Amino acid sequence: MYVLIPAYQPDARLPRLILELHRADSAMRIVVVDDGSGEEYREIFDASRTAGAHVISYEGNRGKGYALRAGFTYIYEHAQSLGINDCVVTADADGQHTLVDIFRVGQACATSNQSVLGVREFVGHVPARSRIGNSATSGLFWLATGWKLKDTQTGLRAFPIDLLPTLIDIEGDRYEYELRVLLQLAKYRHPVTQIPIETIYEAGNPTSHFRPLQDSARIWAPLLKFAASSGIATIIDYVLVLLLNAITGTLLFPVVAARLVSASVNFAMNRHVFEAKGTSLRRSAMRYASLALAVVAGSYIMLSVMTSVGVPLWLAKIIADTTMYLVSYSAQSRYVFAPEKETASGQENTCGHSASVQAAAVDLQDSKPEASLPTPATPTSAAVHSLRARAAVGSHNDTFRLSRAS
Repeated sequence: MYVLIPAYQPDARLPRLILELHRADSAMRIVVVDDGSGEEYREIFDASRTAGAHVISYEGNRGKGYALRAGFTYIYEHAQSLGINDCVVTADADGQHTLVDIFRVGQACATSNQSVLGVREFVGHVPARSRIGNSATSGLFWLATGWKLKDTQTGLRAFPIDLLPTLIDIEGDRYEYELRVLLQLAKYRHPVTQIPIETIYEAGNPTSHFRPLQDSARIWAPLLKFAASSGIATIIDYVLVLLLNAITGTLLFPVVAARLVSASVNFAMNRHVFEAKGTSLRRSAMRYASLALAVVAGSYIMLSVMTSVGVPLWLAKIIADTTMYLVSYSAQSRYVFAPEKETASGQENTCGHSASVQAAAVDLQDSKPEASLPTPATPTSAAVHSLRARAAVGSHNDTFRLSRAS
């Protein structure tokens, strides 16, 4: 099993984690990506090498997504050279993932040959921004894909090695990358297993490098892009109705012509929003037209029902339009611009897995398997001495303990 740890300005918990992983399984392959942490963190990464990790470094902070792709690239090439068909577990460097959970997620992936998410419970002392942000993003994810994932922002994940080429090709250099990975898995119906893990947060979450405004905007980019395309289409429709009405003096022609133009523009933009590469233009256009008619009909029915029971028209219009907006987003993501499940020849057309595999986000919440860790291997005395010497880095309260895995 491979363990990939992206790290930006880590503390002494990183080499401690690596040492404990190797004590639990001396054959484990651990890759750490130094995401441009800087010269002052060299001691930490030197200690990580001594603990048994392969460290990849580069200049400048490029983001978690970039670091993950760099690690995936190295691991895939390494596994190919050795003929290994295994799993890779991604874990955070800030102590939020326990040794037991790392092994459980890796074992679940190896057993099922499926992607695995370690989902947090979000109970107890959890930062409000983490609790609210994850709930909102999980809701958005369900709206876009139909998959109910309890923790879309978890960093503890496991993937089969043969899926890595697909993950490497996914765009996104920062925190949005992890959500894009899940969207890609859902898009091509690659099954995902969820297993519960322990939730660990420090007071104030001081080691997090998540930037609330910039990174939230990146994560919510798909919905924001959809809102922008809808807004542009609305403006085009509004302006054209007024312009054509002024020219012709009629109403029917301006309304129909403006709607055709605005819908065409919206369709073209949404093919980009939903990354409809490789999907049939004709098929998508027909589905989009059907959806447009359904949205109009649904809006009319909702307005009729609400106004008949006394709801003011202005309020009914807001409720109906908001509902239809969400329905339209969900339908375009799941249906209009969804990739075809099978090619004409019946060959595979998924992320390296059969298209006949049913879409699934399996939840093992009610069956928490006991983690069975391999017998710990004893580190050499030279490694222990070197690590202790290097561990006096950062806060004097963060003593580097060579504790036994438990």
